[in-house]
Amino acid sequence: ASSAQPGLRGLWVDAFGVGLRSPKEVDDVVAAAKKLGVNAIFAQVGKRGDCYCNRASVPRAEDKDFVAGFDALEDLLTKAHASGIQVHAWMITTAVRSKQLKAPKNPKHVWNEHGEDQIGPDNWLIYRQDGTNDAGADYYLDPANPDAAQFITEMYTSVVKNYAVDGIMLDRVRYPDNNPTPMQ
Repeated sequence: ASSAQPGLRGLWVDAFGVGLRSPKEVDDVVAAAKKLGVNAIFAQVGKRGDCYCNRASVPRAEDKDFVAGFDALEDLLTKAHASGIQVHAWMITTAVRSKQLKAPKNPKHVWNEHGEDQIGPDNWLIYRQDGTNDAGADYYLDPANPDAAQFITEMYTSVVKNYAVDGIMLDRVRYPDNNPTPMQ
């Protein structure tokens, strides 16, 4: 018999579907992880400047199926850790709004404070050389903007400081195309 550790076997749970919006969904995710024999869940708790949790520097996700007051990350951590399963918080780094959806309602959302309606240094979005400020389906923060970079840092560190996560997974840590230029 080998005494080697079994390695990391993960289950990715994205926030664009079922999995994190209610205690029942979290129960189902943990049950599936146990059935599959995984030892880590990579849970997308942040999609676009928001969080499926209550104690992050960014607002709660505005998802009609996300149970009011429910802290999905805390619930997942409690249930997964009780089963010996790690939880890694997965968050999208620079996308802050989908072009297909209405603007976030929360006035403190980064889009409302630093999106396209803001002028000069209060606008943290990327801009292409042709002056457009979107890419594909989303608008993105410019990670070269020092204020946007600080916002991104706080988004991740607030999760690490306030939750017993086993790791952080950064997603979309890039410019969405090859010709952005900082806002002048």
